[in-house]
Amino acid sequence: MNSKFIKSIIAILVAFFLPTFSGCVSKHVILDRAIVRNDTPGIITEVKVIHEPTGKTGAVSMILPHNAFELGFAEQPLLGEHAIITWRDHEGYLRKFEATLPDNPDTRTKGKNFILIYTIESAGVARIHLESSNL
Repeated sequence: MNSKFIKSIIAILVAFFLPTFSGCVSKHVILDRAIVRNDTPGIITEVKVIHEPTGKTGAVSMILPHNAFELGFAEQPLLGEHAIITWRDHEGYLRKFEATLPDNPDTRTKGKNFILIYTIESAGVARIHLESSNL
């Protein structure tokens, strides 16, 4: 086979697959904030959230009872598949909770941003959900 023929086949394949792949990227949930809520009766410390498999990490040293830590950032897609949340409760116990990150097809609306919310509850339990962003 000559190189011209191979180059034209590669160009056709790229032209076919590139729109398909870029369409997949645009289907990700777009975030502009993350919130970690302390829904426990005591102070929690050493709060850390890790997204896998991306390895994105966020941490805060302390959250008062029934308060939240909010972090705003430039719009970005939610690429993680699951989260590992660790914290030390008011009794000093190190807690760890793992959960799948939300990927609700109803939220895949182009041009709409979301807030990823982690709610830490008593007894080492946490909830993760999305809310529409008003920004």
